[in-house]
Amino acid sequence: AGAAVGGLNVHGISVSQIMGGFGDPETLNGIPFPVLLRDALYHDTTLAEALDRIATATRTNEYHYGISGRDPFGQLDARLLFTSNSRFDEFGGGDPVLPHPYYEPFYEPFDDVVYWKRHDGGAYAGDGPENHRKGNKTLHAAIDARYGQIDAARAIEIAIADGVASTLVSIIYNATTGHFWVAYAHGSDPAHNQGYVEIHLSP
Repeated sequence: AGAAVGGLNVHGISVSQIMGGFGDPETLNGIPFPVLLRDALYHDTTLAEALDRIATATRTNEYHYGISGRDPFGQLDARLLFTSNSRFDEFGGGDPVLPHPYYEPFYEPFDDVVYWKRHDGGAYAGDGPENHRKGNKTLHAAIDARYGQIDAARAIEIAIADGVASTLVSIIYNATTGHFWVAYAHGSDPAHNQGYVEIHLSP
């Protein structure tokens, strides 16, 4: 199952994205990100394949990606990517991220978790410089409070704690079992207020 906002396939590849903000130039001569992520979901079976697809593509614009997939031993792993037409920066669990060229987003690594809020790590559209660290801090705190015990219910709690007024769609993936939980906004009421519908990618 997949769309521009994210997706999951039966091999454990899951993708999510948020617009970047590095100031790198964009190009129309490339593969738009929805097509790139769709192709990863349609064709790739391992994390390495999906990462290679994104790394070698002619990318058009700036995006942060969260992507999961199986490593060479069959275990699920994940990466946080900072990408643009010319940039491909990959971070795993426990890795610090590169400094942002315009902001100072908070990012405290977990050993086996990658996370990111929005293009600058901030809280919500239109906030001031004092809040550019707030979004990642909120997300980190929600993960940290449940670290080592994150099941579907706690993952949804994290999504709700991190939701903002402009959240159109919120998706929780369990790439191990092929389950995901999705909520869509209702009018101006954001997605995380609507309740989550469980879907299973059955064999």
